[in-house]
Amino acid sequence: MSRPSSAIGARARRAAVVRAVALSAVALAFGCDRSPPDPTPAAEPPAAKAVEPPAAPATAVNPADLDPPEVMGLAAGAGRTVVITHCTPCHSTALVTQNRMSRARWDATITWMQETQSLWPIPAEQRVQLLDYLEAVQGPLEHPPGVNGPPVYPPNPIW
Repeated sequence: MSRPSSAIGARARRAAVVRAVALSAVALAFGCDRSPPDPTPAAEPPAAKAVEPPAAPATAVNPADLDPPEVMGLAAGAGRTVVITHCTPCHSTALVTQNRMSRARWDATITWMQETQSLWPIPAEQRVQLLDYLEAVQGPLEHPPGVNGPPVYPPNPIW
């Protein structure tokens, strides 16, 4: 059964009146202030208080014991200075420490860098020191990880 049109019209008029009253109340409460602006200037904000920096946390590691960034990861030994001198101007020590090659492969890599990557000539005695260091510290492993040695990654306990 349908409602008479007069009932729908009365309900719509009542809803419109309620909406108008509600909007008027909101407008009066939030922003219909018609008072003139205050001619006195605003007061200066108070000066900021000096805040002391927090104290450094106590650490078990002495910063003086840490390697400077240019030698990070390179083992101590004769020739490390030569590696730093000739390798770190172009790349980080991580590129050196991630590789393990034979003396011949290191020598071929240095020659390749000189021929194709603009590495400067290295004096013969420094090249020998460089290769001695790289062979001793970054030479190939006797048993590469995963080949008759420890796995490259620890086994996954879920599998």
